Formats: sequence, C-alpha cells, structure tokens
Amino acid sequence: MAELSIADATRLVGVPMPVWDVKVLEPAGRELAAGERVDAVVQLTPGSRTTSEALQAHARERLASFNVPVRIALHAQPLPRNENGKIQKRQLKQELGWL
Repeated sequence: MAELSIADATRLVGVPMPVWDVKVLEPAGRELAAGERVDAVVQLTPGSRTTSEALQAHARERLASFNVPVRIALHAQPLPRNENGKIQKRQLKQELGWL
C-alpha cells in the first residue's frame, strides 16, 4: 500500500445515523434508536494524492470493524482548534453537515 500523507486527523464519534425505514425491535418489542456511527476528518499534507477509499482500506486492515469510519472527509484547511489546541469536533460536524 502506498504511504498515506496525513497532516492531522480526528475521529468524530457519535455522528447520528439517519432514521431507518424499518424499525428495529429488540426481543422485548421496544424500538431501538437508529444509533450513531464513527466518521473521520483528515487533513492531508500538501500535494498528497491519498483518497478516502485508501484511508478506509488502511483502517480496515488495522482496526476492529466497529472502529472503522463509515465516512472519511478530506479537509483542505487545518482542522479548527481551540486556544488549548483541542480539535473542535462540534464545529467540524456543523461545517460538514453531519450534526
């Protein structure tokens, strides 16, 4: 596999999944919530040709299936951070329309 050129990345855990047409019922007959999924935002190094598909394949080889991001967004700009240097995940979710 080609080398991945990643400058920065973050997992976005808790991105709401769309409501399913078919309701899922647990054994007691209660409806389960549609749930949440793991998505990721990656800032590539300048000039990188890495694709989100290559990143997903890389993750599938190294992570448990429930930790592999469902979507990977490639972010051209540096990821937004607060004054303490923490990535602003809520802001990223809003920018990407994933809230």
